[in-house]
Amino acid sequence: MVASSQYRSLFSAAQAFDELRSDYDMVRSTRFQRRRTGVSGVGRNADFHYRSESEYLRMTEIARDIARNDPVVGQGIRRLTNNVIQNGFKVDPQTGDKEADKILKEAWEKWAGNRASCHAARKFTFREIERIGFQHIVTDGDSICLPLDTGKLETIENHRLRTPHRTQRPVVHGIMLDEMGGPTEYWLTKDNHSPYQNIQKVSDIKRYPAFDEHDQPQVYHLHYPNRFTQNRGVTALAPIGNIAGMHDDVQFAKLVQQQIASCFAILRERGPEYEYAEGQTTPVTDADGRTMAKFAPGMEFIGAKGETLKGFSPDIPSPTFFDHAHMLLTFIAINLDLPVMLLLLDPSQTNFSGWRGAMDQAKLGFKAFQQGYSERLHTPAYLWKVTHFLQENPRLQQLAMKQGVNIFGHSWYFPSWPYIEPVKDTTANKLRVESFQANTRGLLAERGVDYDEFVVERIEDNANFLSLAIQRAKELSEEHGVDVDYHELLNIPAPQNVKVVVNENGNEQPASDKPTD
Repeated sequence: MVASSQYRSLFSAAQAFDELRSDYDMVRSTRFQRRRTGVSGVGRNADFHYRSESEYLRMTEIARDIARNDPVVGQGIRRLTNNVIQNGFKVDPQTGDKEADKILKEAWEKWAGNRASCHAARKFTFREIERIGFQHIVTDGDSICLPLDTGKLETIENHRLRTPHRTQRPVVHGIMLDEMGGPTEYWLTKDNHSPYQNIQKVSDIKRYPAFDEHDQPQVYHLHYPNRFTQNRGVTALAPIGNIAGMHDDVQFAKLVQQQIASCFAILRERGPEYEYAEGQTTPVTDADGRTMAKFAPGMEFIGAKGETLKGFSPDIPSPTFFDHAHMLLTFIAINLDLPVMLLLLDPSQTNFSGWRGAMDQAKLGFKAFQQGYSERLHTPAYLWKVTHFLQENPRLQQLAMKQGVNIFGHSWYFPSWPYIEPVKDTTANKLRVESFQANTRGLLAERGVDYDEFVVERIEDNANFLSLAIQRAKELSEEHGVDVDYHELLNIPAPQNVKVVVNENGNEQPASDKPTD
């Protein structure tokens, strides 16, 4: 009976152990698992993790300092921006009416390229706004663009989104939410207000509605949320703030170490005949040493009697330094969605296939950035400006009333990246078109080229070639008394199986095979 009871106890313990092991190990507190702050046992929304406004603002300021002063991170942000934005996104009006498309495209380009008409402070064109706005997303976490009644955009940095200290309303760092968690208002301070000074009253801020009566955005909040419940952007440097500081410290320490080692390094070896100071029988660290004042590179140092001096040249940096520095740079690069070789502009650590594979993966992230950015800035800005163009142009109003015309229809063409292997990539694109996997319009869109402009320009170029060749062929024929075929001037073969005759007006035309009466 006792044995049976012991067996049941052992079985129960084994069963309990199995149930214990069925849980995830990461929630177990062990000496190998560091204690994570801000982790709740009941689950929290995304806004909970930056609930302190002062700490949120401080995190932004730290990120700005890193971007300003770090020799690598600031360059990486610019490298990411250059790849995502490049020469800017191009709009393609697709209203269903060619005249309306032309009017809208010309009006947009005129507005976007003029600082005085585009920017409230007359400092930036739209292309400059999209570039700087993306850099703010990466560095600060988010930024704001306000479409004004004047038809201009006001650009606002994220530290001006603030919550008054005394308000009891559901406001997350300047964004008031409705019962569904969606933004209803954006609360902005004055431009000269210190981010470290508390906002006490609601009257100290200016409130902007998030949407108008037609449910169109009145505030363009530029950010990339990572969770459904995230209402403010977080700097991309948050996971690598410490790593960037470590990398900077290591580089500085190595530079200082190299400077010291380049000056001098002396090893003292003292034999039994070394003369110690009176009353001293054993060497004492530094106590029996002499002050080596005013040392400079190249000077001679004479040792004491019984003392041997040897030069020492340390290996600086050590062989492991480069691997460690490369690891830190890799952490920085992948958090900026960049291959480390692109961050450093140095492909020496890989081969051609490695470069191409890394760039192909990076382009997936670049394209996602482009799509998300256009949805938060470009599309609402274009729709907003179309309403202004309609008010200013009576002809556009007439075209908008035509059957089948969608005056707000449009697409954005994102810039692509140059071919790594032009011959192979061009051949692949040709096969894609011939096998009906793609069309010319789609391929041009991938390269950021406007299809309508491309077709017109190409036909116009061919027409100019043809016109000049025909004219010059006639001149040569008259000058030398021989028939000169204009195809010879174009260096292209004449059409096969086509008979060409000259009509009564002196123009070439295909001859008819039908017998004449």
